[in-house]
Amino acid sequence: MPVFVHLSSEKNIKKIQRSGIKPAKTYYNITGIFCMPVEKNYFISHQWLRELKRRGARTVMGIYFKIASDETVWIHHYQEEPVSMKAGEAIKKIKQDSDASGYQVIIPRKVLKKEIVKIKYISQVTGWRYYPGSHGRKKSCLCPACIPRGSINAQKTRKNRYNKLIKEIKNTDKEKTIISLLQDVSDIITWSSGNIKNIHDLAFLMDHPSVKVIRNLISTLLSYKNDQAIPFLQKMLEHKNKKIKQDSAKGIIQLQGAKGLKLLGKYKNDRSIYRIIRTSYKMLTE
Repeated sequence: MPVFVHLSSEKNIKKIQRSGIKPAKTYYNITGIFCMPVEKNYFISHQWLRELKRRGARTVMGIYFKIASDETVWIHHYQEEPVSMKAGEAIKKIKQDSDASGYQVIIPRKVLKKEIVKIKYISQVTGWRYYPGSHGRKKSCLCPACIPRGSINAQKTRKNRYNKLIKEIKNTDKEKTIISLLQDVSDIITWSSGNIKNIHDLAFLMDHPSVKVIRNLISTLLSYKNDQAIPFLQKMLEHKNKKIKQDSAKGIIQLQGAKGLKLLGKYKNDRSIYRIIRTSYKMLTE
């Protein structure tokens, strides 16, 4: 049975764990659940994440579930009307398109709790910005769609952009500029597929006075996807701001799973962190 992923704000997770994913009325007069098939191309499977964040979701979670290949679903490109076909056919259609940006699948029913195979924190910088294909409109874009894997000097070009962004962050004290640059750094790290690893490049921001900057810093640190981030996140568990502590706790769990929960055990007397421990424990054990 194929696996699909539905993206939803973290605030909805408790209801989903309790009752499954409830359908809602879509723009196309179809009641259902938006989702994408889970394939090797992580970008395509999770491409709508940025759109959800642009609409106000702070932390987006991935809810993964299985349905039968012969179940009828709706599929469409964002510029086209939905068409009905079997789930297996919809997956094949997306695979065969050379540019699958902008596709959506709609499951026209509730997804039951028993059909959900896992719920987890996912990268918060995945997906296109503003509209599918927007990356390609910018000649300097370095995303995988514009610079395919194996392209000559691809990693060198991304590394040069990364170094330039770090330098720009160091040379400004404007909050909005720093946040924007951090989001660009996150993109470059994600697109580099692990070739940019020095998480210490951003250590100078850990004591920044802006809560918004620190929260975006945490999201960027997670883009490196390595355990170098753990000491930084542990330090921020001691921060006086509740949201920063919770973001740090989520980050540790995102990177280390059950091991991260164990690490957080000594903070269980902190109510804000304990809430994250309790919620994450349910997700990891169900």
